[in-house]
Amino acid sequence: MGYDPDQLVGRPIGELVESDNKENLLKDLATRHVGPLAITDLEVKLKLSDEVSQVVEMSTQTILVDSVGLWNVLDEDVFKNNVDKKFLETLCVGKRAV
Repeated sequence: MGYDPDQLVGRPIGELVESDNKENLLKDLATRHVGPLAITDLEVKLKLSDEVSQVVEMSTQTILVDSVGLWNVLDEDVFKNNVDKKFLETLCVGKRAV
């Protein structure tokens, strides 16, 4: 995508997402769901760096994102009411769409 890692560290993902429905897309990416409720193969268009977009004559790249909530308990315990649990963060993994 043409970015140097230093350009991405600490940068909100919302600055890279290109979508007419960005707010809902970001909510989906920030899921707390696990197991079969986790997000799989969500199509996301990300902005390419200015240097890349000038060379390849396109401004975005579509990727597929899997997104899952990470908790301090096992996935199956997330669904239980009688378990003391804490949401830690969301893990998103992107792969190139074909």
